Amino acid sequence: MAETPPIGREFTITRVFDAPREQVWKCFTEPEHFAPWFGSPPYTTPVSTVTMDVRPGGVFKATMVHEADGTELPFVGHFREVDALDDAPRVGAIG
Repeated sequence: MAETPPIGREFTITRVFDAPREQVWKCFTEPEHFAPWFGSPPYTTPVSTVTMDVRPGGVFKATMVHEADGTELPFVGHFREVDALDDAPRVGAIG
């Protein structure tokens, strides 16, 4: 599949989680923690479809799969910013 270049649009999503920083960091940077929450019914994300190169410029990929018919929705992004500061861990990404 050919990669589509960015079209010049950007957005920022900010969330506050009631969870330990370390767990939130894992959920954004480790496939086994990312897969369970990426997608919503009727889609799931098999951990086998998730790859993450967690560094600025690194690529991450995931594929959501429809539970009933197997339709796949692939996603590709690039880490733009990776900062695991103790007070505010951040992962900035672009699709």
